[in-house]
Amino acid sequence: MLWRRIRDALLVVILWVGLVWLVFTVGNHLFDTREQDKLLRPLVPPEPRQTTPAPVVPPSISAQYAMKVKYQPVEHFLEARVSADVFNQTGRVLSNLYFHFYPAAFNKADTAPLPRTGDAPQANWQPGHGAIKQIRLNGQNCLFKLEGTQLNVLLPALFHHGQKLSLQVDFTIKLPQTTGRMGYQGEESRFGNWYPILAVYDELGWNLDPYYAVGDPFYSETGDYLVTLEVPVEEIVGATGYLEKVQFNGKNKILTWRADNVRDFAWVSSSRYSESIGKGSPVIYSLYYPEHGKAGERVIKIARQVLTFCQSYIGPYPYPEVRIAEVDFLFGGMEYPNLVYIAKKLYENPEDEFFEFAVAHELIHQWWYNVVGNDQVEESWLDEALTNYTTYLYFADTYGMEKAREIKARFLGKGRAEPDMRVKPLNQYRDMKEYSKLVYQQGALVLDLLKEQVGSEKFQEILQRYYHDFQYKNARIRDFIDIVEEVTGNRWDDFFARYLYNQR
Repeated sequence: MLWRRIRDALLVVILWVGLVWLVFTVGNHLFDTREQDKLLRPLVPPEPRQTTPAPVVPPSISAQYAMKVKYQPVEHFLEARVSADVFNQTGRVLSNLYFHFYPAAFNKADTAPLPRTGDAPQANWQPGHGAIKQIRLNGQNCLFKLEGTQLNVLLPALFHHGQKLSLQVDFTIKLPQTTGRMGYQGEESRFGNWYPILAVYDELGWNLDPYYAVGDPFYSETGDYLVTLEVPVEEIVGATGYLEKVQFNGKNKILTWRADNVRDFAWVSSSRYSESIGKGSPVIYSLYYPEHGKAGERVIKIARQVLTFCQSYIGPYPYPEVRIAEVDFLFGGMEYPNLVYIAKKLYENPEDEFFEFAVAHELIHQWWYNVVGNDQVEESWLDEALTNYTTYLYFADTYGMEKAREIKARFLGKGRAEPDMRVKPLNQYRDMKEYSKLVYQQGALVLDLLKEQVGSEKFQEILQRYYHDFQYKNARIRDFIDIVEEVTGNRWDDFFARYLYNQR
């Protein structure tokens, strides 16, 4: 009898382990049979709408974040806990959640999203390390699996539509030495795309793209953030949101930052930063190195001009503050909510048009990326081309058409838009050169041609409607086309099929 009891107990254990493995491996496919590999989606223009359907709330899953962070800049080491309240609005029953944990991409050279010479990443870089230490739900440990940058969290119970759950994720980061979005150079530390952020869930399921080296491979919902950053007292920090409170703990200070309705949270830090403030609404903060004081002050003037133009031409900037930080960055700049990077090399010649163009471009992303979001992996044209073209419109409004034509020739290209395949996933562009040409430059010329055909007043109305209707949401190219058609009263499917998808 004893051996039978032992046999039966072993069978129960084997069956239980097998069930856990099956659920963890298959995950949401047990409850969600929709295609989740976006690389298999056909590259075709969006289907025209035949009728006007009743409004439908798209499936989504959102989160509110509270983070407690301690950073040691000498060691370039961060330890943190993020508490995320997650809301299931998918209309589905979920058995697991997916987060992006982008620091894991820097754990080794062959996955680091850096420009390469052959198989080698950029010079002067050293790998970092991102690790998930523990995940807890209601005080209980959760099983999880980190594959690449995809963090798969197995839930101990089914997560139904309309429910909320609260997760705690403990993680650490050893910053890589790099001039990318996240990393350090000298005494400067950059934290862009650095914490576990909930993946987007839409009508096609989870969006789980890796950290591509081309473009900005990010796609997120808006959320609310409360973040405490503990750093040495000599560090000057710029971050998303606004600084709510400062406390001191021996040789460290604890900075409490709050941000509502933003698409991400980023921050930068350096003991060498100087800071200038432009009073008004919103308040403008300029962080720069002492040797570039003239450029640091000029940033405030440019930023005020850009914010004034965009609020008049598009719609209000719905946040109390914005920060522009000089960083040792590979490209011209990078946008984050309420915080933009501008490359240190541009501060060396602040009178050059590229300096103003870069500041304007990254700030205009506050409208086209932060407030109105989109899938930057699948449809990068929607924010980058629109941002680049709005930057041209800023120069035209501020300096007149003669200067604007010079800017257009230098940064958008000469001539007119030609049919081409401009909309495709980031991993299908050969390199940054092709991506920049098709999306930033020629992509903006498509909007220039659209403006020429609809007229200046209608074009402005299109942008204002698009901004108003999709605040704090994610839009698609189909949504933009629909607004063009509603404002003009004409069909534009052939135009966009030709100039975005090269279909004549």
